[in-house]
Amino acid sequence: MSIFKSAQQKETEEKILIRRAVGNIKRYIQRLSASRRRYIEEAKSAKLHDVPAQYKLAKSALAMVIGQQTVAEQLLLTMELSAQMKDTAAVAKAFSDGMNTLSGEINKLNARLDFGRTGRRVGRAMAETQLKNEEMGLFLAESNEEFSALNGDAGLSDELDALIEREAVLDGGAGLSDEEKEIAERLKKL
Repeated sequence: MSIFKSAQQKETEEKILIRRAVGNIKRYIQRLSASRRRYIEEAKSAKLHDVPAQYKLAKSALAMVIGQQTVAEQLLLTMELSAQMKDTAAVAKAFSDGMNTLSGEINKLNARLDFGRTGRRVGRAMAETQLKNEEMGLFLAESNEEFSALNGDAGLSDELDALIEREAVLDGGAGLSDEEKEIAERLKKL
């Protein structure tokens, strides 16, 4: 193995690292999805058997897993968007290099052409891309703040209760009153 790597070797290693990171995040999301299903089942069971302490614990675990899954999905999206931006930058660089070559040839043929304007347009486009990248960073930061605020929201607890109740009803309504079973049957027909 040589000490100095070619640009192509470096690019290949970068692509491998990116694929590994994306794969790791996707596997983590799959594990969280399985945990989410398991905690819903645990909460349903506790609800049906009227075990409040177990229900509360399962609900807390479910809230934690949903939060972790949201963060992991955001990480995956960020990674994928960043990789896409890198690809776009590579295409833009190839375009720029090609334009520089072509502009040199054209200038040789026709000195009256104004490629300064093209350069200014490319500069404005690059500045706009950077602005959008900064806006995306601000958006992600705001999303994280909003998500953090949701963890303490009583509405989340109510939503989790409704999710668990709905799952329990769809499982046949074991432990439900006759009225609740009738509602469950109506929901199944929808």
